[in-house]
Amino acid sequence: ALAKRVRSTPAHERYAIMAETSSNGQTWFDILATFSSPQLETAETTVIESLLGTKKVDVALDIGTGTGKSLPKLEGYADKVIGVDRNEILLGQARAISSEKTDLIQASADSLPIRDASIELVSSTGITGALDLHTANGFYREIARVLKPGGIYVDGVYHDNNGYPGKELAGVVATSKAMLADMIVDTVSG
Repeated sequence: ALAKRVRSTPAHERYAIMAETSSNGQTWFDILATFSSPQLETAETTVIESLLGTKKVDVALDIGTGTGKSLPKLEGYADKVIGVDRNEILLGQARAISSEKTDLIQASADSLPIRDASIELVSSTGITGALDLHTANGFYREIARVLKPGGIYVDGVYHDNNGYPGKELAGVVATSKAMLADMIVDTVSG
């Protein structure tokens, strides 16, 4: 029933469905593996730890923070964390689990209210596969704009492994600000 409803909902309105509560009491955002995956969380943590070691960054940004599951981990890597999501209902749930180290902002991924070159670590999980071409292009431009020189962008993407049941893959892409231009070109060219 959910899949049928999502398919019949205009694309720009579909994300709002993720904030609705399912029959088990959780939001769809927390149930659907494409937005919330233990494999993805583990992979992202491993990548971030390998890149940072014991170093902490001043500010980390989580784009598409949803219900905030990634915030506690990011708070361990940064003195301050900014979580951004366009859905206020999901941000309300994130507020319940975030600490005083985290600021939550309602905004779109392709129009971040963040100063240029002010972020050392940007993280996103499950968002890139849900973006249309125009929004993805703006999304990567915004990441390139807000990252400090030498900053790190970690993108968690969930794959179904070409439809083979039980073979889900958690892929993580880590890049530097210098490589984002190539990602933008790849996105635009398909």
